[in-house]
Amino acid sequence: MSFLGRLALVAGRALSTGQVQVQSQVLPAASTFAASWLKNSYHSSASSWLSAPATTAGAVTTADEKNAHLVDKDIWDEAWAYEPRFGTADNPIQVPALLGERIIGVTDPEDDTLVIWGVIREGEPPKQLVAGGEFFVLKKVERVEKVGDKLGIPLMPQVE
Repeated sequence: MSFLGRLALVAGRALSTGQVQVQSQVLPAASTFAASWLKNSYHSSASSWLSAPATTAGAVTTADEKNAHLVDKDIWDEAWAYEPRFGTADNPIQVPALLGERIIGVTDPEDDTLVIWGVIREGEPPKQLVAGGEFFVLKKVERVEKVGDKLGIPLMPQVE
């Protein structure tokens, strides 16, 4: 006997004095109720959560796809540090500064774990901190751009 049949029998016994008559009346009602309850239960609706919503290909852009170009960059770092060229005496890397001098550091060419620090000042000729290394010159600016600025990403929400 099925689950629904047993449910109807139990319900019929609890309600009846004439078991045969009540079973014939209760069984269809109990079957309908049980089928309806099982169909609309939490468990049956869970199966609809397992499948992704129907969308057209390329309609939804995930956060990973949107920000893939930032994987190797820290948007808070300063843009000048990512110059794609080597600074020479004739064409040095311009280091922006809000003040007239700035401390910069470069890695030691013989030991990448060491940082050589130096100060560059406004008006000085291009400066090389390590032999065979890049040349730097200070450029005074009103605002120091970050990598996020160069990529068109607002780092701070604009307040109106």
